[in-house]
Amino acid sequence: MLLMVVLDRQKTVLEPRIKLKVLLIDDEKFARDVLKRMIKSIENIEILETGDSYEGLLLYEEYKPDVLITDILMEGGISGEWLITKILNKYPKANIVVVSGVEESKLMKYKLMGVKECFKKPVKYYDFISCLETLKGDIERE
Repeated sequence: MLLMVVLDRQKTVLEPRIKLKVLLIDDEKFARDVLKRMIKSIENIEILETGDSYEGLLLYEEYKPDVLITDILMEGGISGEWLITKILNKYPKANIVVVSGVEESKLMKYKLMGVKECFKKPVKYYDFISCLETLKGDIERE
């Protein structure tokens, strides 16, 4: 898709929209697949994925995604909370979205840490996509 930009109110230039890079971290493959299908409904999206928080941190460092979507409770000993803490300490403006099965009352903790949005599984399609579209729009305006 192309974005029209008006310059000096006389010329119109067509610029390609940015491709949003999303890193998806969830230890459950089924959950990742469902979220990927939802995310792919947005235009110009590149999705990286892993089932492990530690590998997710390495991918984040290497690719610097625009948005990180992570679960909290994951097998393997390293939680999504550890990942969020590490990333926000180094990148305080990181766009992090939590999608987890933990109780909604516990999800508020992550909002206070600096996470942009939290969703309880199973996530509602419209709410999740609206959140990502809003983040994409904010990133495009930067």
